Amino acid sequence: MATGQNDLPGSLRVSNYPFSNSVHEIFVHSKPIKKMKVSYNDDHLFTIGEDGLLVVYELYDKETQNKREKEGSEAEYAEDFLISKDEYSTLKTKIEKYERKLKEQEITNKIKYNTELKERDEDIKHLQDEIDKVGDILNRVLSK
Repeated sequence: MATGQNDLPGSLRVSNYPFSNSVHEIFVHSKPIKKMKVSYNDDHLFTIGEDGLLVVYELYDKETQNKREKEGSEAEYAEDFLISKDEYSTLKTKIEKYERKLKEQEITNKIKYNTELKERDEDIKHLQDEIDKVGDILNRVLSK
């Protein structure tokens, strides 16, 4: 079991569960610990401090370790993943670029569609005028 300490920001107290008299205090972060998570298989503890550090602790217990080795547990996929700030910025810039290109393409397609629609409407009007002219000529010929 691991707990953070309010009176000692950045420190971590670790003991076995069920509790024993053996408690280890670890000072790794220079500022308070913001978040703690244990890995899916209880092998690692992750802490994130307000100092910007991500610290990974290996949890070791002989009984649990032997049990895991016998079971051969299969790893699961995490829902979250970590990337560097530079990689995040690069990906964010690419996404924004592609979103702009998508909007530009949508506008271009809309303009093209409206232009083609207008041309077809003009063609239909022209053909309708031709049909009307032929109809007028046919009516004059038949009425004579």
